[in-house]
This record gives sequence, C-alpha cells and structure tokens, in this order.
Amino acid sequence: SRVPTRRSVSRRRLRAVRELARRSPANLAEHCSGGRWKRHRHLEVINDRLVGALSRGKARIMVMMPPQHGKSTLLSQYLPAWHLGIWPDKRIILSSYEAEYAEQWGRKVRDVVLEFGQELFKIGLRKDSHAMGRWDIDRREGGMAAVGVGGPTTGKKGDLVIIDDPIKDDEQAQSEIDREKKYQWFLTVSLTRVSENGSILIVMTRWHEADLCGRLLKDMEQGGEKWEVIRMPGIAEEDEKWLDAKGRELFARSKGDPLCPGLFSLDTLLARQKALGEHNWARLYQQRPFAKGGGMFRVDVLRQHIVNVAPLQPKSTTRGWDFAATEKKTSKRTAGVKMSYVAREKRFYIEHVRLGKWTPDKRNAVVKAVSDADGDIKILFEHEGGSSGEDQALAVVRLLIG
Repeated sequence: SRVPTRRSVSRRRLRAVRELARRSPANLAEHCSGGRWKRHRHLEVINDRLVGALSRGKARIMVMMPPQHGKSTLLSQYLPAWHLGIWPDKRIILSSYEAEYAEQWGRKVRDVVLEFGQELFKIGLRKDSHAMGRWDIDRREGGMAAVGVGGPTTGKKGDLVIIDDPIKDDEQAQSEIDREKKYQWFLTVSLTRVSENGSILIVMTRWHEADLCGRLLKDMEQGGEKWEVIRMPGIAEEDEKWLDAKGRELFARSKGDPLCPGLFSLDTLLARQKALGEHNWARLYQQRPFAKGGGMFRVDVLRQHIVNVAPLQPKSTTRGWDFAATEKKTSKRTAGVKMSYVAREKRFYIEHVRLGKWTPDKRNAVVKAVSDADGDIKILFEHEGGSSGEDQALAVVRLLIG
C-alpha cells in the first residue's frame, strides 16, 4: 500500500473535523473555541433537542435557565453559525432586549463564519456585507439580521428566529406596559417574519409570571401554538433524567442537585438563594416566577390541591367582589371569588372566579349575570369611604335586590 503523504493525512483530518463540526452546534463550539467551550451535560440536552427540531422545521422551543449557565454562547453564537453552515440559503433573525446587545451576538456569529466558514462549511461572507447588525452569505441566499426586541424587522425573513433575553432588568419585568409591548411585538412583528417552515427559539431567564414565555404558555393552554419547554432550575426540585431520541441518557440529577457544579457549586447557589430571597430566587434561578407576595399562596403548591368537583356536604358559600373602576390595561382587575367553607373539614374551597377589566356599566352587568347564575348565596363587597363610595354601595345593592 502507498505510504500516505503529509498532505493526504491533512486532508483526511480536515474531512473528519469538518464532518464532526457539521453534526451539531456543540461540536462547532468545541472546535472554534479550541476546547475552551465546555460540553456541560445540561447543554448537551439543549444541543440534542435543537439539532433534531431544526432539521424537522417549524420548531417552537423555549429554553429557561439561570444566568451564567452557558445558554447564550451556545444558542446565540454557535447555533446561528452552525445553522448557516448547514443551510446557507436560510436566514436568521436574532433579537434581544436592545439592538446594541443583539448586534454583539451578530458580530460574534459573523466572526465565526469569517474564520471557520470556508474551512468547515465552504461558505464565506459577501465582501460588501460585513455589518454587525446585518450580513449575508456570499453567493447564497442566507444571512443574519440582529435587532432589538420592539424594533422593526420589515423586509427581513426568518427561517430561524432567536429571541435571547428579551427583558433587560427588573424594572422592565415589573412594568405591565413593557410586558404587553413585548408580547404584542412578538405577535405582530416577530411572528409575522417567520417563514412557512421556520422555527422560533426563545432563550431567557424568567423574570415574571406574565413575561413573554408566561404569556405564550398561557396562550398554549388556551389552544394556541404548541411549545417545547426546556426548563432547567438552578437546583433540581425533583429527580430529572433527560434522554435523547434513542433513549440514551444525556443528563440526570437528583432532587437538590445543582444544575452545573462545574460552573456553580451547591454551596454557592444556596448562599445566593439566601441573599436573593424566595421571590427572586424562584424566578431567576428556579424558572418558577410567582407574584410578589405570593410566598403565602404559591401557584406550584396550590396546583397540588385542585379537586374535580365542589364539595356536596353542608357548607356556607359566599361570593366576594373587589371592584376596579376602569378597563385600562394599567388598571387593577375587578375580581369576584366564590368560596365555600365546610365546617366538618375545617377547609375552604374556591369554587369559581370571575375577573376582568371593565368600565363601571360593563362591570355591573357582569356582576348581575354572575349573581343570577350563583343563585341564593351571600354577596360581599367593599364599601369605600366618602360620598362616591356611598353612591357605589347603594347602586350595587339596588342592582342585586332579590
């Protein structure tokens, strides 16, 4: 047999490296970083899910993970570069909480393509298209655009839309107006740019129960688009086992284990939990946001006490109303809670809740309709002070006579 030359060995090695890098974003990250990027096992799960889902198309995936656990480097730098290497005619839109931050990721992806694109995927950048915020693959249809959440995407098509960290800080997270703007931007701007077989990936740390992921999950419960959710708490709340499509174990941990000891030890996370408090810890590290003051009535605990039917035994039942005056998005809600007390059990049952934002006339119509449906039960509402409170109280009493 012929003795291999140095050039033929180099070519064989290049083919092997190229084939390995083409298999997944994680492989590409290892190669391009010279081994500095580490294949932590929780990232293997995300890597595996995305390769399969993006190959099939029409993926809808949410990745929820604590800060500084490697999600953005894999998903906003190496994933787009890998995607364009495999499908150089497809276009990517990457959005983040502001344009400048999104463009930083656009620059990092561009640099990977410039340095490794020709070697690994035989692609390069157009000579007249090197801007951080928008660039194109030479002689192909693909490319990338980086924009801020809330910014325009007019004229841009997305075969892959990545939304990474749509919330900048707690001030944005606590603003109902800002949350609504981001939700409407997603529906009317971002979603409308997705191609027929395009995929959407949302990568974020949870800040609020009604943040973008929270709103879309609520829509899903009501018949909206289906999302695959990859939720990874900083400390496991139950035993976890993540498998690949062939049933092989990718990542497993027991209740109480940290997500990635190589990045943050259990002692560090426990110290951070103590410093942050239950509310901040639950949302930022456990990806389980609940309303402030919700430590007493935690949603995850309440879900364990849902029953299928109301109690039949003797009980006292009351509908209590808390009125709000307007239907503005920034106003409070009007809420009517029907609650029963079963003395024998010493237990309360919430049987029904009606809530919404209405003008006073619409609100009164709702209260009347709900009261008619409730039948003969006690009704309670707050009597506000002053003459206006007196007038409202009399109006409600007249409305509900009988």
